[in-house]
Amino acid sequence: MSNATTTTNTSTQPATPAIDNGRKKKGPAFSKAEDVALVKAYLGVTTNPTVGTNLTEEGLWSSVVEGFVENCENLFNRDVSSLKSRFNSISSRCQFFSASYAKVYAARKSGENEDDWVSQIFIFYI
Repeated sequence: MSNATTTTNTSTQPATPAIDNGRKKKGPAFSKAEDVALVKAYLGVTTNPTVGTNLTEEGLWSSVVEGFVENCENLFNRDVSSLKSRFNSISSRCQFFSASYAKVYAARKSGENEDDWVSQIFIFYI
């Protein structure tokens, strides 16, 4: 037997979810590029007037996955449930930021500019 260890270059191999005791293990964390690709794909589907609002949830996410694959250069094998979960996380943070902005905007004072508002928003948001 040899004591040499074998290493593999994981950056070129797709991440596939492993199964342990009937549970799917977590894949690698989403990169910023993947987050951007996911949001672009979602917005591309949901704001497309030719698609309309007649999509089923399955049809929506099938189209989002397709757009995600097109928009993402460094692609890991992400399944629909991981994309949904990540999008929900991004969406909830965006909604919280938007609510913070609305609070600050509603309470703005004369003479304040948008830079002042942004500073106040971060007090709520962070």
